[in-house]
Amino acid sequence: MATLTDYVGKGGCVVVPPVIDWEQQSQVPITKMGPGVFSRNENTIYSIDMTALEDLETVSTERSAAASPFGGVDPRTIIYLPEGKATEADNVVVGGLCKKLSLTDNWDFVPPLEFYAEEATYNRKLSAVHNADGTWSSKAFTLCLPYDYDLTSLCESGQVKVCRLYYIKDNKEFIFSNTDPYLSAGRAYLIVVYEGELSFDAEDALLVCEPDDSQEIYDWDAYSSQTLGVWKGTFRSLSNDECNARPTYGMDREKFRLYRNDTEAYRNAWLSSFRSAFYANAPLGRNAYSIVFKKYVAGSEDDPIVDFPTDGYEPDSDFSGYDDTEGIIHVIGDDGSHQYFDLQGRALSSPPQKGVYIINGKKVIK
Repeated sequence: MATLTDYVGKGGCVVVPPVIDWEQQSQVPITKMGPGVFSRNENTIYSIDMTALEDLETVSTERSAAASPFGGVDPRTIIYLPEGKATEADNVVVGGLCKKLSLTDNWDFVPPLEFYAEEATYNRKLSAVHNADGTWSSKAFTLCLPYDYDLTSLCESGQVKVCRLYYIKDNKEFIFSNTDPYLSAGRAYLIVVYEGELSFDAEDALLVCEPDDSQEIYDWDAYSSQTLGVWKGTFRSLSNDECNARPTYGMDREKFRLYRNDTEAYRNAWLSSFRSAFYANAPLGRNAYSIVFKKYVAGSEDDPIVDFPTDGYEPDSDFSGYDDTEGIIHVIGDDGSHQYFDLQGRALSSPPQKGVYIINGKKVIK
């Protein structure tokens, strides 16, 4: 039997093994935890997974007491323990149950297993703008929650509209439309708030481990063709490098903008946790897409589509260093082939003799 006295290693999501090498013995089960085991780790710890420690004696999860194994651990860090190994506490999951879970914006949520929370809260508020004259200006937000949440009554009253990305039109517009107001855990949404403020407090919530990646996106005029990518949420913040590993578009005011890393200013943009983005299967030859909302109206011939507006947007990143230079986008495909597009997404056989080029994100004047 062994006592875990110190953990100094990588941050992020810490997984504690059930056995350790101890006093010239190997594979000794961990039964006890010393005081402040994780307090000396210099890296941010988002979660501590101890669910495999079946031989562990009951421990205190108090974070303010120096004698506790979790003394000094950030209160936002979620601790996962086997059944019967700890008493109930906020942000502590024991045997798959949590008394109260508090999710914090821009704080990663990567659970090792699904679990239930008697109470679940998320500290981000989605608010329309209350003007000086007493009127409201609407605002759009992207959102992906790890638990279900019902917005049906607010949608019926006209306070909120729940949307998702459906198509890409003419390689220049993202077409969003209204969808089921019952938010499913892990699904990606765009929420338009017309009046007041939304909060997301839930009871008896099931927390899922991974976002849903099944919302495939097609071209407007060729729905049955190959998918262009997926509309997907994230429970953790994605760095600029992660966003660049696959062509990723995040919301920036009235556009969805491609994350880029070819200049220092562009590298400031990263995707916050609990947001939604579009992930392209391959380069689309465009740096930004405008946002268009379409509402399906049933009951008339061909179910016509009508626009509905929003007054503002909450950016999902710091895109302040990005520009919208008109020019040519030069894309090198996976096979090494060179492709050129204008910023309307139209393919060109070769670059023009004169003008502005964007070659792998860098502006060139010829």
